[in-house]
Amino acid sequence: MFPAELDWSQKIGYMPKTRSQEDCGSCYAISTMSMIDFRLKIKYPQSDIESLSVQQVIDCNFYNQGCDGGYPSLVGRFGQEMLLIEERFKMYQGKDTQCGMVDQPLEEVKQVVTVSDYGYVGGRYGAGNTTNIMQQINDYGPVVLSFEPDYFFSLYTRGVYKKVEMADWLASGLARPEWIKIDHSVLCYGWGETTDGVKYWLLQNSWGT
Repeated sequence: MFPAELDWSQKIGYMPKTRSQEDCGSCYAISTMSMIDFRLKIKYPQSDIESLSVQQVIDCNFYNQGCDGGYPSLVGRFGQEMLLIEERFKMYQGKDTQCGMVDQPLEEVKQVVTVSDYGYVGGRYGAGNTTNIMQQINDYGPVVLSFEPDYFFSLYTRGVYKKVEMADWLASGLARPEWIKIDHSVLCYGWGETTDGVKYWLLQNSWGT
């Protein structure tokens, strides 16, 4: 049904820059704006927009809480109701700043972006699974994945990361709970499989290089 490997960065020769969110809980904004950047390049290959402003989303999106966290879906809602500007007009600061304060005169803005549609893969919270996530990535491009990283994830450097401990509900043979704790979002731009058959997702994090 799907290819064994899919890497959108290789497919279109584009990869959003890796960011450092610094001491700001902005992973939800960075991953979502990187997804929009990626999909713009897929849909409009000749576009000269390199990146959209994460800082605008942090400062001006009243649906979320700026550097205190938020939800990717509500970044989508903001992008549908407002105009998204390029990053050069409002550069990332790693902290909450004032909405409306920009680095360059907005009269120079020649291009703005709006979000036509947004939502959860599978149609609702918790309905995402391997198949429909792969379908979404295959058909439309990268998505945002949210999860609860363990301590060892912060020590990751390279290769396929494997969670050290399985979730309690899974290890106990219980049904998947309706709500699963998540506090981190990343960009997922494809998948692959190692020579010994280990399947993996391709992810871009926001903790610097």
